[in-house]
Amino acid sequence: NGAYLIKPTGWIDDIDDRVWLEVEAGPSFFSAPTGMSGTGLQYSTHVRWDFTSNEYWTIYALGGLSVFAVPRYLGSKFSIHPRFGTGVEYQTKTPLMFRAEISAEFMGLGVALNF
Repeated sequence: NGAYLIKPTGWIDDIDDRVWLEVEAGPSFFSAPTGMSGTGLQYSTHVRWDFTSNEYWTIYALGGLSVFAVPRYLGSKFSIHPRFGTGVEYQTKTPLMFRAEISAEFMGLGVALNF
């Protein structure tokens, strides 16, 4: 996962609402009804709009495109579709941040390092 700040001041006055261009990629593990298991590839390019509540909590919305690819032995499926979701970030007093996100095709918890 990587992000690039594209609008540091946001669009709404008096609210900290930065906008990021973000790319996510990684494996997706699943089981098929036939009993076979497999690993696919899921990636996404989207815009993340942050709404910072205080120095610890940030709520965000995201929108963009997501791609999912399934291996050849399970049918070589490839799909591209819109991606919309929401999430929350908790910034500790160190460069360590915790993140939770939910969208139509992804639910996750993670740890991020700010550098």
